[in-house]
Amino acid sequence: MGIGWQCRWVLFNTFLISVSAINGGPDSEPINPGDERVQDSLDFAVESFNAFSKDDHLFKATRVVSARVQDLGGLLYILDVELGRTQCMKGAEEGLTSCLNAEIVESSQKLLCHFEVLDTFWKNEKSLLESDCKPVS
Repeated sequence: MGIGWQCRWVLFNTFLISVSAINGGPDSEPINPGDERVQDSLDFAVESFNAFSKDDHLFKATRVVSARVQDLGGLLYILDVELGRTQCMKGAEEGLTSCLNAEIVESSQKLLCHFEVLDTFWKNEKSLLESDCKPVS
């Protein structure tokens, strides 16, 4: 049994997105970090980061360094963001939403993160294609 055309199409599109997304792709354009879709994509990226992070505390975005968008049939948001460690603990009843006004711990760890979020808005789906975070010194 061979691979169906739908599976091939998904693989081909994934390949195209990956190739064109390298370094923001040649066709990416700056976008206002305050744009509602950028904020939605940023929230999705931070929630995903917190879900996979091994840290006991939640992180939140403290500053958007840059925001770019590229149309790939879906919108690829390319975000460079500074994250700060909050005093809010993972698994506590209050999630990041109620922790948004929480102060960043004074001597907290800060991270500089590069996120790439694909928003296929016609399917109401977001995918985190890349998440790379490094400590800020």
